[in-house]
Amino acid sequence: MGAFFVYILKASVYLAILYLFYSILLSKETFYRYNRTALLLLIPLSFILPLYPVHTAVPETYSNTTILDSLPAISYIENESQSKIPIGIIAVLSIYLIGILYFITRYVCTIIKLLRLIRSGEKYTDSDGLSLVVISQSIAPFSWFGKIVISEADLQNHRREILLHESAHIRKHHSWDLLAADLCIGLQWFNPAAWLLKRELQTVHEYEADNYVLEQGIDAKQYQLLLIKRSVGSKFYYITNHFNHNKLNKRITMMLKKKSNRKATLKYLYVIPVALCTVSVFAHPEISDELNKVSSVDLSNLTAMIGSSENTATIKNEEIEISGCVLDIETNEPIVGATVLVKGSNTGTVTDLNGNFSLKTPIGKTLLISYVGLGSAEISCNDKDRQNLKIYLGESSEKNNSSKIIIVGNKTEPNTSIGTKGKSTA
Repeated sequence: MGAFFVYILKASVYLAILYLFYSILLSKETFYRYNRTALLLLIPLSFILPLYPVHTAVPETYSNTTILDSLPAISYIENESQSKIPIGIIAVLSIYLIGILYFITRYVCTIIKLLRLIRSGEKYTDSDGLSLVVISQSIAPFSWFGKIVISEADLQNHRREILLHESAHIRKHHSWDLLAADLCIGLQWFNPAAWLLKRELQTVHEYEADNYVLEQGIDAKQYQLLLIKRSVGSKFYYITNHFNHNKLNKRITMMLKKKSNRKATLKYLYVIPVALCTVSVFAHPEISDELNKVSSVDLSNLTAMIGSSENTATIKNEEIEISGCVLDIETNEPIVGATVLVKGSNTGTVTDLNGNFSLKTPIGKTLLISYVGLGSAEISCNDKDRQNLKIYLGESSEKNNSSKIIIVGNKTEPNTSIGTKGKSTA
């Protein structure tokens, strides 16, 4: 689920950038068909570009640390940390899934209401082969997948203009465009660019339909007055092409605007350099590494994870006491003055003359025990049973220079701590 969310996040960024350049360069051009095609291509393009892997080469760096230094301090702690998911990521992914569920529910409810309205009307086919649904109530005319829904009053008073307008939507298959835009919104409901793209697509649909009406010989002034008259009235369905679409002032302006110069079509090539630049953004390690962390999240059991995160949040401030003795693994003698620190903080202590220490720390922290020349060891503080520990520092020739061991009570946990081999840099 994490990988899918990162993919959608990248797609939303691509869509936002591409739509921004469309809005700046092309939205005012009168190439309605080209603009419609460009808007529609932005949708699949934004979902295809994230699939293209691009990586920026990072120069290798070397340090003086040994192979053992690069290994995890405690193997079971490392595995445990990988299984944990920050509650922030869980919250974001949960909100995203809820948003998708809400959009699907809203869309299905709208379809049901629309089908009920169509069933309630009188259906017939006119002489031009158009499928009409005549409603007795006052409603703004609209078309949806081959059907024109119109009120009896509009059919009697403005039949020709309205039917020409709505038939243009049907002939140009505008309903399929809106379906594609709605699918994009369903996956990117958080992305303003997805909503703006659909709104712009609907506006371009109206430009095309208005242009078709005027080409059929309808008087422009008479038609514009009709648009103004029908600009108020009942609400319409957002999934349909409707006669009283908003942006009325832009529609009238486009009817009066001089046709764009053909040379302006070169602007459509903007998508190539913009796409390449956007792809390169996600290739930077600073961005790709962070996204990879989210991609690794598996939300197959989201409910259990949320419950686990809530429990972690509840006990994260609870303190436990860690006590033990630090010994030299070669001589088995206590180490006096060994440093015991809560990793990532300034809280700590040192061992006494008998090598003993005692320290309180919040659950979930890690203790770092070190001594100059003998390396270091790390202890997880996830378990309250961390009393009377025996921590061995140094190298053991008897165990083929194996890593140190931690003894908890009478129980030995071999290879649970790997410190610095040789002299410590602590």
